[in-house]
Amino acid sequence: MNKIILSLFLFIYFNICLFSIENINLSVKKIILENGLTVFLNEDHNKPEIYGAITVKSGSKYEKSDATGMAHYLEHMLFKGTDKLGTANYQKEKDYLDEIEKLYDKLAKTSDKKEKQKIQVEINNLAVETAKFAIPNEFDKLMDSIGSKDVNAYTDYDVVVFHNYFPPHQIEKWLDIYTERFRNPVFRLFQSELETVYEEKNMYNDDFKSLIVEEYLKNFYKKHPYGRSIIGLTEHLKNPSLSKMKEFYNTYFVANNIALILCGDFDTEKIIPIIKEKFGKLKSDDLPKEIEYKEDDFKGREFVKKRLSPINVGGIGFRVPAYKNEDTPVIQVINSLLSNDNQTGLLDKLKLENKLFYVFPILYQLKDTGGSFFAFIPNIFGGSLPKAEKMVLNEIENIKKGNFSDELLEGVKNKFIVDFEMFLENNERKAYIISDSFIHNIKIEEMVKFPQIVEKITKEDIKRVANQYYNNNYLAFYSEIGFPKKEKLQKPDYKPVIASKKDEKSEYAKYFESIPTIKPEFKFIDFEKDIEQKEIKQNVNLYLTKNPINNIFSLEIIYNVGIAKFQDLDLIYVFNNIGTTNIKSQEFKNKMSLLGCTYHFWSSLNNVNIYISCPDKNFNKTLKLINELVKNPKIEKQNLKKLVDDRNANLKTIKEEPQRLAYYLFNYSMYKERSYFKKYRKTLIELYQAKDKDVIKALNDAKKYQIDIHYAGTKNFNEVKDEILNNYQIDDDIIKVDNPFIIQKENYTENIIFFLDKRNALQSNIYFYIKGQKNENIKNSPYENAFNTYFGRGMSSLVFQEIREFRSLAYSSDGGYYSSYLKDDEAIFYGYIGTQADKTLEAIDTMTNLINNMPKKEERLNLIKETLIQNIYTDRDDFRYLSKTIKNLKKIGFTEDPNIFNLEVYNKLNFNDIANFYDKRIKNKPIAISIVGDKTKIDMKKLSKFGKIIFVNEWDIYN
Repeated sequence: MNKIILSLFLFIYFNICLFSIENINLSVKKIILENGLTVFLNEDHNKPEIYGAITVKSGSKYEKSDATGMAHYLEHMLFKGTDKLGTANYQKEKDYLDEIEKLYDKLAKTSDKKEKQKIQVEINNLAVETAKFAIPNEFDKLMDSIGSKDVNAYTDYDVVVFHNYFPPHQIEKWLDIYTERFRNPVFRLFQSELETVYEEKNMYNDDFKSLIVEEYLKNFYKKHPYGRSIIGLTEHLKNPSLSKMKEFYNTYFVANNIALILCGDFDTEKIIPIIKEKFGKLKSDDLPKEIEYKEDDFKGREFVKKRLSPINVGGIGFRVPAYKNEDTPVIQVINSLLSNDNQTGLLDKLKLENKLFYVFPILYQLKDTGGSFFAFIPNIFGGSLPKAEKMVLNEIENIKKGNFSDELLEGVKNKFIVDFEMFLENNERKAYIISDSFIHNIKIEEMVKFPQIVEKITKEDIKRVANQYYNNNYLAFYSEIGFPKKEKLQKPDYKPVIASKKDEKSEYAKYFESIPTIKPEFKFIDFEKDIEQKEIKQNVNLYLTKNPINNIFSLEIIYNVGIAKFQDLDLIYVFNNIGTTNIKSQEFKNKMSLLGCTYHFWSSLNNVNIYISCPDKNFNKTLKLINELVKNPKIEKQNLKKLVDDRNANLKTIKEEPQRLAYYLFNYSMYKERSYFKKYRKTLIELYQAKDKDVIKALNDAKKYQIDIHYAGTKNFNEVKDEILNNYQIDDDIIKVDNPFIIQKENYTENIIFFLDKRNALQSNIYFYIKGQKNENIKNSPYENAFNTYFGRGMSSLVFQEIREFRSLAYSSDGGYYSSYLKDDEAIFYGYIGTQADKTLEAIDTMTNLINNMPKKEERLNLIKETLIQNIYTDRDDFRYLSKTIKNLKKIGFTEDPNIFNLEVYNKLNFNDIANFYDKRIKNKPIAISIVGDKTKIDMKKLSKFGKIIFVNEWDIYN
């Protein structure tokens, strides 16, 4: 991702150091509190939401070499509460926690296996005792109660970030709980998080792509901690030290090392005093001097070869400067000249001409140093890694010599500027780039000039920078076909830590609930006023949404027929790589790129979609070019061969991707032979036999069916209508589509287990499926939402608590009942667990017990109601997706925003409503369980108690 930071500054003084930065699309006020904490405030009233984030300069690079994984462990532990939050009696709990800390330190120093097991048993026994005082997930429950969404955190090499969305009127509560979160955290329930991190590590170790990246970085950064895994070294994960974790927290989680970022719908001047009062309490301290790691230049071509992947994969990497460097914009442009989303780059040409199967650049500019990597996959048949490397180097050499067109350079620069504008449409993305400005210590007023800087980059700049950094000193890395032994992180055989006070309230929770909030009016979607919609030709509907942010339009043309009727539409994505009878493919792409335009074709069972985005001033020109492509396409043999190669590589890699295989198997359990991957996607042989005329005919047939056109931009309705009718060919006598195609779901009369044996898989990926009812009265949707909130949606749900929090059976778990946007389609109950292979039986037992005997915790009703009501305040799509949402809601029978009715139901909701929903649709229904895992690590006799086992292989579940 291109990391671009916007803003312009202006100094003011407010008893605190303060300055303001403004630009057309971004207005940021930066404040330094007296304790050194940095605050960034971006007031934006386009949506009724706020995105809040805490950024701490405490990533994995700051860890000591004998205690890796601390930053990532802390990311997890800062959800566990404080001495006031998450505990029923901290004074009693503390005695046990202190003893556990000593035992973990003792465990880290012990090498004797038997002694380690003895210490682990002691830790487990004490952890069970602490559970008598802990209130698990209390932080999550309080966040839910104020309507928070996407509550999460992530750890990177330079930073740890905690973030979420929340309703504007809850800002004081959000500021209070985030202050409390960092005031005095307590590392309770560590056993469950330790086991969860083990599951996370095993998940990565099951993915060959993660292994390649980890191995590459280890060889690229030989001295710097950037060469270590962010999650931590296995030995350190097995032997964590809580005292070292505390030391790490106390060193780096200090006010003068933290930024508070708020983007969204608030009044800046009103919240500054609240921020100052709350976050001003956090302590500051002197930070240790950062260690400087000096990486040596590569000496010529340094070479590493491994066997890690199901296909040959290679990469070359060059040392480039850290992100904060005047050459950074030029390096970004260089890499885009080689490869970009519009596929106009020199390396993209190799892909389109079938000289390379795949190649893409990865620019990895961090705080201390950087790397520019070019990953490549040679052609599956007849390709080789040395030949592929040579081709990549030849194109880099062309950049160094200036052997590229002015049009290519202009197109790339246009794309950067458009992306820059679109990046600022979303509060989360704005917070992300503001966070980067804090991490890299970049003055915002310098970064606001990014578009102007890019605009002024010349061919001479490109040649100078390319020759400086892309020289003959680089790392070449080959992963040849191989299946390495996977490193497994075995979880200790601990007793589950199940809290007895899980529904009590802490001292802090009672205070939190007493903080007054002003309840504003709900801002519901108005189907008539928020968009315009008219039939502009028989069975051709135009939907228009105004773009309130910039001058970039998006247009999506949807033909309401798909692969289910014309199977050759499965090949429609070939249109992303072709030209016309008058314009060659590369020339066509260059023309679109010069206009600042991005386009994409894709298909599904019921639709063919064409998406375009571009500056509004180029709407006409763009539409004419897309019309030319649709009307007079020219599909070359090499384009069809590319489809074959893509599918062939997919078939080779999926065998070594258990998570993806598990999704295919889940799809098979729902539809059997009718599964999309089994019936509707073309086989490899059919792809070999595909003809250009078949694809063109399929699109021409699709063009005769009902068309929905969604436009978001600055033009008015009549302008858009006239320009579409004048510049884009629409057939006469368009066929109306009333009933989209629906794949009938499988109905089971007994419990079934579909098992795909994947030897050496560290985890079992498990899905659960129950066939639901046909889309019922639309007035059932609030009850579905209430059930999902209680059962499996979010960190305070039954699934999260029972599967992850109490038993540490999974890093990822989910469950819920979901209706379709298709009127006559059937709903499904779906559940998922990714767990250590030898925990498979326990995981299935726990989930099936929840499904068949859902605990009825009526005391949670108020939290569920409050969560659902608060979520309504922020339940509004971005403007680019609003018309599609309204269209889909109308399709299933809604005539107004469903939240209007939902609100009435939520206010009157009782627990029997949830229980009755569950009893009618889920309780004791036959379950289809699908498992991708290692059969040798599972007691199959015991597994059979959950249902009849049917063994399948890859060829059973997809073509």
